[in-house]
Amino acid sequence: MRRRGRRDCAARAGRIGLTALVLCFANQLGHSKASEPIVPINVPVAIPMVAGAPLAEAIWLVEETALRGLYSNGLIVRREHETKATPRSYHAYQRQTLQRGNQSLSVPAGIVFHTTESRIVPLEQARTNTLLRSRQDVLDHAHNSQCYNFVVDRFGQVFRVVPEDQTALHAGHSIWASGETVWIDLNESFLGVSFEAETAKAFAPSAAQIHSGRLLTEMLRSRFGIPGENCVTHAQVSVNPDNLRIGYHTDWGSSFPFLQLGLPDNYALPVAAVAIFGFLHDDTFLQAVENRPWSGLLAADRGIARQATEQGLTTHEFSIQLQQRYKNLRRQRHG
Repeated sequence: MRRRGRRDCAARAGRIGLTALVLCFANQLGHSKASEPIVPINVPVAIPMVAGAPLAEAIWLVEETALRGLYSNGLIVRREHETKATPRSYHAYQRQTLQRGNQSLSVPAGIVFHTTESRIVPLEQARTNTLLRSRQDVLDHAHNSQCYNFVVDRFGQVFRVVPEDQTALHAGHSIWASGETVWIDLNESFLGVSFEAETAKAFAPSAAQIHSGRLLTEMLRSRFGIPGENCVTHAQVSVNPDNLRIGYHTDWGSSFPFLQLGLPDNYALPVAAVAIFGFLHDDTFLQAVENRPWSGLLAADRGIARQATEQGLTTHEFSIQLQQRYKNLRRQRHG
């Protein structure tokens, strides 16, 4: 299991040379100029929530310039680091049969939350220059690698990197399910939102990050009708197809502020890779998530044991059957 590397974003932002000059970057810090008039933008009516924590009202884009957009819930999205990527297109699968849906979809089905795994220093005034340089490296890396749709920096500013209708390379090998629908390899089907943070450090998200993360989550859910149970962390969806274990990446393996972002505690949801495909987990994974297995992971394990007993099999035998389903599906997907 790989704890903090990222196959989907190969180079780590924190290891890139700190080449950006703070002065040059400061000139880009979000002040609208007279040459950039604010223009009202018409956006589609929000899709109603279909499940999970509902939103009280629709959220819409109020004003937009070349460098930023303002939304009706107060969210400001900065755009100076945007890049073009592949248009979003994917197929979902039926849970029982694993048959692929006939329709190619382009509306994001969910959100995967990440950490940037970049250099994190205390949020102190004396470290302002370091904080700005680190952010610049994160955003340069995200832009060049098309890593995420959005980055939330230490100061709570939200940057769009890959537009929502395009695919960010954020999730790698991954699995999630809700109701009767299964998604495989979530780059195309889920949005990637990354907080400037580091798994191995004991720095909790700043109050500003949590506030902006909530506004961003509200906007995305309102715009695309994303149910609460499809807002999950990278650790919950990441898998290693080579050894059939979960947790190839462990960012937000614990302590993600679901409730503070207006979401249900999705650590309680059964881990789809375990429940549907019999993926395993080991002590290394448990150590990476602070030796506190989620209730959802335990629920998935209990479900596997119960189904195995019903079929007169050992848990190991039943898990092998489920793993074969995943292998067959991967063979179909990749020829």
